[in-house]
Amino acid sequence: MRKPIAFLERIIATAFVLCVVGVVVSGCRGTKPSPEAKTQDYVHKMREAVSLNVKEKDRRDRMLALVEQMGTVERNFNDDIAEFVETYRGLNGDYMAPRAAFDGLFGDFDARIKKARDRFFDLHFQLTALSTAEEWDRIVKYEVEAYEEITKPRVQKESAK
Repeated sequence: MRKPIAFLERIIATAFVLCVVGVVVSGCRGTKPSPEAKTQDYVHKMREAVSLNVKEKDRRDRMLALVEQMGTVERNFNDDIAEFVETYRGLNGDYMAPRAAFDGLFGDFDARIKKARDRFFDLHFQLTALSTAEEWDRIVKYEVEAYEEITKPRVQKESAK
């Protein structure tokens, strides 16, 4: 198994967080792609990258299964975000809601973020362990492209400020 690269970890962590922010923000606007559509696009691009770049069938099939699991983690996290936002709106609208209720909500959500992030990284590093360095150099381009699509509206908005 290759040693994790800190820079790559930061990129993935940043992309994951931006994806989460993008999901929350896109839920507030009507014209942007849904979180499910973004997840489907990510899974599609990663499946394409693995299919095109990994010639050995057994490894390719295992890697494709990992990509599907990564998509499941993202879909489940999208559901967690929707539940969090709905609960937060309810609490926020309740004048008498105690601080402990907010602390509990955010504490639970932080735990869910950590669990999803840890699972996503676990799958990511299983994926890299199954690939060769040459294969991964080509596959990661698809992953970066998928995350650039997710973060593009946010980056454009920030640069317009």
